[in-house]
Amino acid sequence: MTITASEILRRGKDRLMEDGWTQGHYHNHQEGTHCAVGGIMAAWNELDALHDKRLVEDEDANRSYRNAHYCLQRSVYALGFRNDITVWNDAPERTFHEVVDLFDRAEKLALIIEEE
Repeated sequence: MTITASEILRRGKDRLMEDGWTQGHYHNHQEGTHCAVGGIMAAWNELDALHDKRLVEDEDANRSYRNAHYCLQRSVYALGFRNDITVWNDAPERTFHEVVDLFDRAEKLALIIEEE
């Protein structure tokens, strides 16, 4: 089973929708919430549990994780923000709706890249 960047992003968004969103941490362990990057980390861990082979040992899966991160970062840049995803996520004015929208944009970008 091949894991794609778009799947990681879709599952990352699902994690945020189900678990909640946070700022200032990848994961808020007390509340069980995630920031944007923490969402794709949680998705990665979820996918890892579904496979016989550890994903960390799978070059294609690792490339997909890096591509998911890349697509999130490119989507932040497309919004005119020239800093890291975590800085964008943690901006005081940031909203959950904007983070969800970022995942949608990043997934669309990932799907375009995957079709090439």
